[in-house]
Amino acid sequence: MTSLILLALTTFAAAAAPPDFRSLDAFLDEACAKVKSPTPAPAGAIPPSGIAADAAKPRTGCAVILVRGGKVVYRRAVAGFSLTEAYTIASASKWLSAALLMKLVEEGKVSLEEKAGKYFAAASGPAADMTIRQMFSHTAGLPGSLENHPCMVRGEGPDCVMQLLNMKRVGDPGTAFAYGANSMNVAGRMVERAAGKPLSDLFDDRIGRPLGMKSTELKYPSRQQPQVGAGFVSSAEDYAKFVAMILNRGKAGGKRVLSAESIAEMERDQTGGVKIVFSPYTRLANVSPALPGTRYGLGVWLEEMDASGRGVVIGSQGAWGFSPWVDREAGIAGVFATVSRYAEIMPQYLELKKRVREIARNPGR
Repeated sequence: MTSLILLALTTFAAAAAPPDFRSLDAFLDEACAKVKSPTPAPAGAIPPSGIAADAAKPRTGCAVILVRGGKVVYRRAVAGFSLTEAYTIASASKWLSAALLMKLVEEGKVSLEEKAGKYFAAASGPAADMTIRQMFSHTAGLPGSLENHPCMVRGEGPDCVMQLLNMKRVGDPGTAFAYGANSMNVAGRMVERAAGKPLSDLFDDRIGRPLGMKSTELKYPSRQQPQVGAGFVSSAEDYAKFVAMILNRGKAGGKRVLSAESIAEMERDQTGGVKIVFSPYTRLANVSPALPGTRYGLGVWLEEMDASGRGVVIGSQGAWGFSPWVDREAGIAGVFATVSRYAEIMPQYLELKKRVREIARNPGR
């Protein structure tokens, strides 16, 4: 009888043991050694500016932070990479912008169903009918990131919106998925008009300061035409605070930042099974056959979905490798920070998520 009790206690203790993520150390040493920084511009080329200049700064290595239950459970930087330095996070910006959007929806300042025609009288036809929901899920019919409009990239003024609305379309609103920032920037200007403040200030007020994200800022290209889909700078440590809040369905430090309903809406498939006209993952079928068909919520990739179209693993990977994610099945979230091309680090990112999930599921092993 005593031996049975001891066995039961031992089994319970193993099951209750916190995950030990130290086994990731060796993996990160190897993974970071494979990271290739973006190729520098050739001699005599026009120097990059704005987002591109920030991404071109030499950085080596990578860093990982994992959060669970509102606490950091693992943090490590390899080969001199900084956990605290803020740098451009490219499309990881989309998740932050979507969170701000949903906060303003909660406040009644804007609706996901509002159309461009309400804010831009000169818009006509399909362009006037695009909704904010479609713009933030890349189903508004504007072209994807291979055709980013120059006025958006340069951060030109208010006339840029009409140039975006007049772009050659890939489909009518709600009929095609083309991942990019063109439509998100139209929505960003609509949100600014609805709320009466610059997006950078709105983010600081509603998301940044409540989470203590001191180094996170909507910086590029400028306040005149902020790049909603790619213009944030942040650090691994700062962004970890954000994914911790998302994992906790909108709460941080006992305070509510977003409603659970807003989080759920962001993580629901918003594409409705429409044709994928452009996805950055299309050419990565050799890495994982599932990647080209990855669906999208509001500002986030649904990297794994359940049968009802809800995100099980969600993320918002940036073009230069900054890769945050939330794994709801394992109850853990993380940030894989580096400076490379997403296609180059995708194998390491997928393997990292797999290993983290296995450890979180089986803490006693």
